[in-house]
Amino acid sequence: MKINKSYLYPVLILFISILFNSCSKKQEQTQNEPPKTDTVSSQNQTAGADTSSKKLDGLKITKKDVQRKFNEIKMSFDKKDETLGNNEIFIGDMNGDGINDALVYYVIVPKGGNITLKSGVVVYLADSVKLNQLLQYDFPYTAYVDKIKDNLIYCIRTEFRPTDPACCPSVKKPFKMKLEDNKLVLADLK
Repeated sequence: MKINKSYLYPVLILFISILFNSCSKKQEQTQNEPPKTDTVSSQNQTAGADTSSKKLDGLKITKKDVQRKFNEIKMSFDKKDETLGNNEIFIGDMNGDGINDALVYYVIVPKGGNITLKSGVVVYLADSVKLNQLLQYDFPYTAYVDKIKDNLIYCIRTEFRPTDPACCPSVKKPFKMKLEDNKLVLADLK
């Protein structure tokens, strides 16, 4: 089959111009949209944070703010054979002062691998002016954070059954932690 080049070039130019015009219109639309706010009140719903407690005027924490603070210490997780896998941000009042705080749940994985070596949290407390790192806590077992609610951090510990594949523990045991004297402690000993 022979294609006549005299038809191919105009069609190609037309296709590229349509594509370019649609991309530039889409970019204009996004530039004209009002900026989306990522405030604490909008994050409370997605992060499972306590929305019933009274919030004080002052600092509004966003996930972007927390990620920026976490990025300041992110390189400290890199070791010879391990690195930071992923992280997730949770926002809610952890110390009962009515001001939302934040924590970053993180997973450490081997370099070049994807198995969880350990996990933990970095806790940030907020005052009316700024967000301050309080502590870093490595879980003594494999666990993850579910939500912050009623000044408690709800977590889930995972364990393997003998029949579970190496990737996927099937036993899940919920537990709660709280801040006490600027340390994370178990909230319930069941």
